[in-house]
Amino acid sequence: MNNSEKNKIRADEREVIAKHLHDVLSNELLYFQYLFLKTEPSLPPKLFSKLSSQLDFLRNQVRNLSHKISTPNVTTSNYSLINIIKELLIDYTYLFSDIEFELIIFPKKKEIAVNQLMKNELILILKEIIHNAIEHGKASKIEINITNFNSYLSLIISDNGIGFETSAPRKGVGIKNLKQRIAEMKGLFILDSKPLRGTTLTLEIPI
Repeated sequence: MNNSEKNKIRADEREVIAKHLHDVLSNELLYFQYLFLKTEPSLPPKLFSKLSSQLDFLRNQVRNLSHKISTPNVTTSNYSLINIIKELLIDYTYLFSDIEFELIIFPKKKEIAVNQLMKNELILILKEIIHNAIEHGKASKIEINITNFNSYLSLIISDNGIGFETSAPRKGVGIKNLKQRIAEMKGLFILDSKPLRGTTLTLEIPI
């Protein structure tokens, strides 16, 4: 066996390992994270945020290792907020194959300048909204619109789920937590939902 054949075998082995890391371990962690979101009402907010960040870190480590093995020249320096959201939706599409996810970004080529802390918080908020749409809203389609203005970021997340009457008392704390998180970021939170009409959440956050 010559060197070229040996290199080809090594490359094939790296691709198999990389695929296993991404398709199995990363998505198992994603599903665990999805289940973990359900525990939020029973955990102190700081502990929940810390554990959620640790799960994100583990998934990113697995993903980055997968990329390094399969494509050694790829770096994580281009992991902007939009790139993270895109990968998140790819993961959710893999995990929930019967749900359609659509991401609309405007302007398409304008980078969203947010620090790491805000980036983490926005991803956590988005995961919570997606979780609610799937778990409680029974949605089959979730659409995310992101508009990057000069001084603030607008996110509109809509689903075609069963909806609910916003004026009725709610037992869960999901919406309350979302409002609190947005308030801490000095942002605007608008909830629009009706039974059998789905739910739309509008977030406007200064950046």
